Amino acid sequence: MSIKNVLKRILFSEGDVQTIKSGPSKGMKTYFNTGTRSHHLLGLYEREIHTWLLKGMEKAATLIDIGANQGYFVLSFLKTDKKVIACEPGDVSSELISNAALNGFALNKNFVLEKRLVGSEPGYVSIEELIKDSTAPFFFLVDIDGGEYDLLQTCGPGFHHSQATWLFETHSTGLEAQCVQYLQQKGYIVTIIKNGWWRFLIPERRGKGHNRWLYAEYKS
Repeated sequence: MSIKNVLKRILFSEGDVQTIKSGPSKGMKTYFNTGTRSHHLLGLYEREIHTWLLKGMEKAATLIDIGANQGYFVLSFLKTDKKVIACEPGDVSSELISNAALNGFALNKNFVLEKRLVGSEPGYVSIEELIKDSTAPFFFLVDIDGGEYDLLQTCGPGFHHSQATWLFETHSTGLEAQCVQYLQQKGYIVTIIKNGWWRFLIPERRGKGHNRWLYAEYKS
């Protein structure tokens, strides 16, 4: 048996249900498989953004995860007892609901699942519509593989940027530049979060090319 498999046997329990060992979702239970999701379970997934994530969560009354996938960061949101909006149009949203249920959370007025895509295309939901029944300030976590700038365009004329904080990943240098310019023009201070040096030792399964996070907080 390999050292990697020995460590997994020591760190993780038998069976389908596992407990996240570290990070913002520490202590929450999931159905993640140890073979494919060990980074998540150890709290190493997107480790670079954890400090920024917690900072944005603390500032907000409503927490919004756009591109929530199986709900890894949604679990950290649910720990706060604040309103949570999880945006996930794919079938994987059923896993998100199951992972939340493991921890005693069900969909209700304070835990909302939005299955439409967020953006400007027909049938999509805009940012302005997404938050219309929610309490400011807002924290947006966004990972949607290419639609970041289009999403920002849907904030609308009635959106109060002073009540929003953003943390999202861009997937090309051009998109990053567009998003930074837009946010700065709206009055945000933008911080580019560099990928951790340890990714040479502990790589993530990211696509090739540009993948980098940025954090935007309105100037006070």
